[in-house]
Amino acid sequence: MKPTYLPKSYLLNIIFFCAVIIVFFITFMSHKIPLYFSWGQNFEDLLFRLSFSIIPSYLFYFIVVHLKSNKDKKNLRPLVIGCSNGISNKYRNLFDAFHQNDSKLQYERTIQFHTDETLSNITEEYLSKTLSKIKVNSNSPYMIFGQGRYMNWVEFITFTCNEIERDINSLMLISSHLDSEHISILYKIKSSELMQAIDGYNFKDMLMPNDSLYILHIHLYEFHLALNKLELYISENK
Repeated sequence: MKPTYLPKSYLLNIIFFCAVIIVFFITFMSHKIPLYFSWGQNFEDLLFRLSFSIIPSYLFYFIVVHLKSNKDKKNLRPLVIGCSNGISNKYRNLFDAFHQNDSKLQYERTIQFHTDETLSNITEEYLSKTLSKIKVNSNSPYMIFGQGRYMNWVEFITFTCNEIERDINSLMLISSHLDSEHISILYKIKSSELMQAIDGYNFKDMLMPNDSLYILHIHLYEFHLALNKLELYISENK
C-alpha cells in the first residue's frame, strides 16, 4: 500500500533502463564501432527500433497507470492505517486481557500489557497454560456499556473477532490497491479456525459453562500467529 517511486515490476524497470542505454549507446557511440558482420547494421536498426518503442510505452504506463495508482494509494492510506491500527488494537486488547496479572483481585480489572517482544514470543504452551485458568463464562475485564456488566470471555472473544472481521471487510473493499502479501495475510486471519467457529451458529452452544478457554487454545494460537504477522508486515511497510 506504500506509494513507490517506480513500478513494482523489477522486470519492467530493467527492460526500460536497458532500452534507454541501448538507444543512448547506438545514437552516440555506434559510429565509433566497426562493422564486423554484413547483417550488423540491420540488427542494430532492429534493436534501436525495438528499444525506442519501449521507452514511450513505459512512460505512458508510468504516467497513466503508476502515478494514478500512487495517488489512489496516498488518498486511501488513512483508511488503510485506520483499519490496520483498529485490527492491531483489538488483537492486543484480547491478548493483553489473557495476560492480565493473576496476583490482582478480579474486581480491580487490572491488565498487564504485553510489549511488542512478549507478544511476538507467545508460544502455544504458554497460551494453553494461560487459557486453562480462564472459565468461558467468567467475566472478562471489558464492560458492556449501557448494561452495567462485564462481558464474559465468550462474548469478549466473539466481539473482538467480529470487530476485526469488520475492519478486514473494509480493507477488502479496496483490495485492488493492496499488496498481494497484505491481502494474503488478511485472508488468513479471516479464514482462521477461530473466525470460522465464531461465524458458526453454535459457537456459544459448543462451550459448556465450566469449560476453560483451553478448549480454544489451538484456534487462538493460530489467530495470534496470523495477526502478529500482520503487525510485522505493517511495521515494515509504514
